[in-house]
Amino acid sequence: MKRKLFFTAAVFTAIILSSCGIEAPEPIRDVKPPLALSVTTVSNKIRIEFWAYNDEPYITGYWVYVSDTRDNLLADKGQKYQNTDGVQNKPTIWRDIITMTEAVKIVYFIDREVDSTELENGLDYFFMIKAYSYEYNLLSKPSNITNVTFIKL
Repeated sequence: MKRKLFFTAAVFTAIILSSCGIEAPEPIRDVKPPLALSVTTVSNKIRIEFWAYNDEPYITGYWVYVSDTRDNLLADKGQKYQNTDGVQNKPTIWRDIITMTEAVKIVYFIDREVDSTELENGLDYFFMIKAYSYEYNLLSKPSNITNVTFIKL
């Protein structure tokens, strides 16, 4: 009797496990983070420069995050800059981003706050960048965090 009960439970468990819809595990997908982020003030704008080597065929672009402190960025409390084209579901930097076969220097200029107001003279801005894949809704690990004091000329 115990054998029959054990056998029935084992068969029942095998049927449930085989019918859960998991035929094979998904491959691990990732996007490489941007490297060597630096920011400077140039002609009343903030110049953001970093290196990218995203050979993933599903790379979409890069989100630029800003905050008033380094700690806020580390705690994922930074604000995302929207792209200047107003295109929804597209990261800050997305035009002409394609699968890369070598490291590429990317330069981007910011001339406004996240809320579209003017940059504040004498204010420290902290930045980090994350690579993004829209297709798989993936974000890379963050770039280094760096800051600049905006000086309006």
